[in-house]
Amino acid sequence: MIRERFSILLIVFTTVFLISLPLIARSQVTLDVGDGSGIPGSSDNPVNVSLENLSDKVRGITVDVCDIDNYLTCTRCEITDRTPGFWCSTNELANGCVKIILASFSGEVIEKGIGPIFTLYYNVLEEAPSAGCVTLTPENEKVYNESGNSLSTFLDASQFCFLIYGDVYPRESFPDNPVCGDGIVNVYDIMEMISFVIGTVDPSGCQAVRADVPNGMPPYCDAPNGEVTISDAVVIVDKVLGKANCCEY
Repeated sequence: MIRERFSILLIVFTTVFLISLPLIARSQVTLDVGDGSGIPGSSDNPVNVSLENLSDKVRGITVDVCDIDNYLTCTRCEITDRTPGFWCSTNELANGCVKIILASFSGEVIEKGIGPIFTLYYNVLEEAPSAGCVTLTPENEKVYNESGNSLSTFLDASQFCFLIYGDVYPRESFPDNPVCGDGIVNVYDIMEMISFVIGTVDPSGCQAVRADVPNGMPPYCDAPNGEVTISDAVVIVDKVLGKANCCEY
């Protein structure tokens, strides 16, 4: 009799658990911190934070985004088209993390979907390692649905890389390394950039970003325009020659 009752309870428990699995899966959301990059000493470098909430509307979020090496300072948070009417605030912590609160005080919710919900803006310290990267790790997250209940959340970390414009020649000791540059802008970078411009070499993703530099002369400096041209190569020649009046790189 006891064995029969136990078997019945086990069957009931298993049935309830299996029925609940789709509900558990539908209640999970994903918080994804995007990749970022910036030159040591630069300001306002954006990092998008996205939310995948296909089954639940979301009322609010708190999360810490951490840079253990503490080379970054988050200065502000801005909402996106998915979060109109929301209030986004940041608080820089002493441990290299920034605490973000995204909340609505007038009943708005983040509709079901996928996409960026806020953008963080970072300043990079001068002592950040050139050609290096740090991990941005989300921690201590709380994501609330429209009823105020906490949702199960999957977290995606990211990389923030420190760039030096014009530093495009691969590391001499590791020519196949996907991290371009060796931390020094020299004549090898000029030769590599000219190869990009005339089409004899296709740049990697990071090389293309670093080769497309601000150009012109103060106060008429132009921002990178998304295309690597001879003007970019000329600016790097000026940098290698040590000319003082070139634009900020």
